[in-house]
Amino acid sequence: SGGYGTIGTPGNARKALSVGASNRNDDIASFSSRGPTYWQNGSVSGTKPDLLAPGTGITAAKLNGGYLSLSGTSMAAPHVAGAAALILEEKDYNTSQLRSVLKTTSNDINEDVFTQGAGRLNLTSAYNSTVYFNDTTLEFGRVGQEPVSNSFRVSEIEQVSDLYLSATSPVNISSGQCQPGVGFSRKHINMEGKTSASVELNVESPDKCSGVLAGTAQIKAESGGRNTTYRVPYNFVAKEYVEVTVSDEDGNLMESKVRMYDASTGVLIEEKTTATGSVQIQDPGKEVVVSAS
Repeated sequence: SGGYGTIGTPGNARKALSVGASNRNDDIASFSSRGPTYWQNGSVSGTKPDLLAPGTGITAAKLNGGYLSLSGTSMAAPHVAGAAALILEEKDYNTSQLRSVLKTTSNDINEDVFTQGAGRLNLTSAYNSTVYFNDTTLEFGRVGQEPVSNSFRVSEIEQVSDLYLSATSPVNISSGQCQPGVGFSRKHINMEGKTSASVELNVESPDKCSGVLAGTAQIKAESGGRNTTYRVPYNFVAKEYVEVTVSDEDGNLMESKVRMYDASTGVLIEEKTTATGSVQIQDPGKEVVVSAS
């Protein structure tokens, strides 16, 4: 508990609403596990937790009478379950809509996405949501120098006049250092005459960038003079690159064609020509054979 990549079952299930714990000061609880979660092959599979709720020093009813105070994510999760029950008493939401309003209206407590998810539960904001999202986490997978896009849909609960779109810079939880490009294709959408809109977030990872990165897409919805900012986490893994140099027997760099093959299958993965004797090739994340001619 407490470290990155420590969320286990059942919280690492993709469709689970995973809840971390905050304390009375709205800080992350020291015992609260952090993401990301991983597939068996080691690739990043999910931005977890989804959100936080109070989980330290929570007073609850005790078996056979009385009360006791406990701390843990097991004390945080019932806050979210209770919030869901209260909302469903008044709102006719399906599972996807309920997940969206609970998660995207959470309060930012200034932690990274793999620590706080979308933020700390805010029941009032969740109840008063004016929009919901079909996707509450944007997962880009491995991203290189070519831009990668991820689209999701914003739908009205109440009439909304305008949407304003922005994104926080991603935090790198690994040792790699880089400044990726992240931004929406459009920064403003007029919602007059619409009930929903598709928005697109673009990510690109520059040369010599590495690590697991995550940030938050922010969508501000204006409705009848009321402005609400919704938070949708995103994550990606920066593709790493290796530099291949080709030289003659005297050590002079030479023009060459460099090929990278899958070591187990012999299939050509990438081919590049260099006029300077040096070329960068994307690390495929597997054992390879490199040849030059």
